[in-house]
Amino acid sequence: MPGGFVPLQGTELFTPPSARLTGPSGKPVTFTFPGNEIPQGFGVSDDVLASDPVEAWSGVIYKNRTIWLDLLTCLLVQPDACAMEAEDPADRGSEMSFYPALVDGASFAALHRRSAAETTLEVGAIGKGPDATRLTQRLADTISHYGAHHRGTKPTFEWWPTGTEPDDIPPTASALTRPHGTLTISWPTAEQP
Repeated sequence: MPGGFVPLQGTELFTPPSARLTGPSGKPVTFTFPGNEIPQGFGVSDDVLASDPVEAWSGVIYKNRTIWLDLLTCLLVQPDACAMEAEDPADRGSEMSFYPALVDGASFAALHRRSAAETTLEVGAIGKGPDATRLTQRLADTISHYGAHHRGTKPTFEWWPTGTEPDDIPPTASALTRPHGTLTISWPTAEQP
């Protein structure tokens, strides 16, 4: 499951809404959204998936084989974020693309990576659609901000059951509303060396 989250089972299971398309490979590409419905303006189509990609880079470097669940979690709770599962990653625009994505109308931008040196990689974004250049740059800027201000910190998760009000949610926190409550996630600012 994307972002290291474990799927829940049982009574009143929350099943996130999703849209399944067909990529240029002929294999499925599924957008899964965190809310209760597919965003009203969602317009990504099979034709968008078949269009030419654009890239933007963040300058954030990781060692090869590093697990970056902290970054993935941060990206999955951004405004307009979703999980973009592609049976063939090239359907997102590159074999080096990864599932967190931003969607705005008929455009998307997904996490992307490229070799930076023999033992490192740079994280960036790749996108498609009529507004892909702006959206791809926005995702790369979000990665850059995370790398400069929150990388290496541990997020704080708080659960607020339905009927309770979250206390003093910081403006930097993300709130995910679910049928039985609200989950807030926030990241402290990393100490500068």
